[in-house]
Amino acid sequence: NNGSFPSSTNAIKLTSASTTKHLFSPKVPVASSTNYLLKNFLNVQTITSGEVGFYIDEYDANGNWISGQYKTGVRSVGSNTVTLSYKASSTRVKKASLQIIVTANSGLLAYFDNVVWVLTA
Repeated sequence: NNGSFPSSTNAIKLTSASTTKHLFSPKVPVASSTNYLLKNFLNVQTITSGEVGFYIDEYDANGNWISGQYKTGVRSVGSNTVTLSYKASSTRVKKASLQIIVTANSGLLAYFDNVVWVLTA
């Protein structure tokens, strides 16, 4: 019951550890000429240092990693929709994946829910 309406019971629980942890979304097809908007629900209940980082990994048509884009970091308590803009860094990029990063020893307790990729142009 810490996620986003209407399915608040299905959120992913994020907690800190002694090492940095990463959560990867499935790869989605992207067009290099298209702008995307990502909407993500994040409910941070505790954090003492570090951040929950949002990063986009980019892949070629065969699924090989090409590059990535750091988007933002959340460093405070609260429930918010984290909105990110994304455009592929080159025409070689055919797939992308959202990566959530929980920094080591951050004292984090958070819930992550409802990732939506939206075409904007």
